[in-house]
Amino acid sequence: MTVAAHASPPDTSPRPSGEQDYVLSGRPLRPGTSLGSTARFGDDWWDLRPAQLQHQDKALSLNFANVPERYRADAKDLFRLLLNGPHPAGVAEMSIGTIRQKFSALASFWRWLDDRAAGPGPAMATLAGRDLEDYHRHILATTRSRSLRAHRKSAVRLLWFYRRQISDGLAFDPSHLDDWAEPHTDGRGENRTDRIPEPVMGPLLAWSLRFVRDFADDILRAAAEAAPLHAAGQRSRGLHLRKSALPGLLAQYEAEGRPLPGYGGKVNMTFLGRKLACPQRCIVRARPLINATAAIVGIDSGTYLDARPAALLDGERWLQGFDYSGRGYDSVGTLTRMLQASAYVVTSYLSGMRDSEKRAELHLMQHSADPRKRRFRRASAAVSPSRSSRGSSPPTSSTTTSAGNFSRAASPTAPCPSASARPAPLSCCSPSSSSRYAT
Repeated sequence: MTVAAHASPPDTSPRPSGEQDYVLSGRPLRPGTSLGSTARFGDDWWDLRPAQLQHQDKALSLNFANVPERYRADAKDLFRLLLNGPHPAGVAEMSIGTIRQKFSALASFWRWLDDRAAGPGPAMATLAGRDLEDYHRHILATTRSRSLRAHRKSAVRLLWFYRRQISDGLAFDPSHLDDWAEPHTDGRGENRTDRIPEPVMGPLLAWSLRFVRDFADDILRAAAEAAPLHAAGQRSRGLHLRKSALPGLLAQYEAEGRPLPGYGGKVNMTFLGRKLACPQRCIVRARPLINATAAIVGIDSGTYLDARPAALLDGERWLQGFDYSGRGYDSVGTLTRMLQASAYVVTSYLSGMRDSEKRAELHLMQHSADPRKRRFRRASAAVSPSRSSRGSSPPTSSTTTSAGNFSRAASPTAPCPSASARPAPLSCCSPSSSSRYAT
């Protein structure tokens, strides 16, 4: 900021006109920079560095070679006015960085005008509302950022503000078009996000309710079976295979007529080991016995859990089985995440709570439902001398139970489940770790 204090003042001496006009004559320049070394109006490349008073800023310039020949003279007239003035009512002087951004936006607009015309681009004064509505639809299709779209359209409005100072400007204000403005949702504020359209929200809520009401029991049952299998894979030291365990498991597959779990066309030895709570190396020696069973019952296309879906969809089972090792739509990891997302959608839509409120309520419910955390809170309150030393009465057991009462009162029809009823996290089913279950 101290550089500006030593900057050269704007040149107020009589200026030459036309092609030799210095385009930065109305701007303060860097110390030691003479106006005679700066860009002239007739140049196709205007170096803006002499007017960038902060040396750490990125060097900026205006390259009019990027503007179609049809609009280049008007572009130079407009940006000389943006740099030096005078400015029409309602337009404030812009910084060098902002002017460079306006140049990029308008160069894109002029190229769009030139490309859509069979010959030379139309004069801007002849543009009608439908032309700018076409441009509005063009940037909607090509620009994802709402703020960038607003910036590009605000740059086009400059052709209306400066219409009396340039030879070819817009004949009307584009902001009067019905579809020109978009609701501004950037920045801070409450409820500034557009509503999800009903054709999207309707099916999303319907399938979320179906997952929560119809499929949840099946998915949670599969998750409960998958959790100890993953835990068995984490403790492999000191474990040994009982002699009768593997023959008993293979006999069970043979009696039920179920193919052995497969992965990549082979028997998934890792999964069999986890079923028997022993590492894979313990059952490799029994490969001949496993191969003999595979010859009878075959090898499945995936590693499916014992839990079988019971819910119906259009009179048929909604899923054939839960894949333990895969990453597809029928994997227990994918379905668990879909159930979590469905529960979130249902809670968000039907409660109307903010995201932070839902998280706070969930945190409170988890703490009130876990007896270990209640015990720790009672113990810490009983031994803490800080409250009694300040003269306040020590907390009683009602302090702990009030949180539980509050959480139950917030949802009277859905009491908090006990800690033992909740399935363990399914880190074993994440896509990043599914490759560990292959042989």
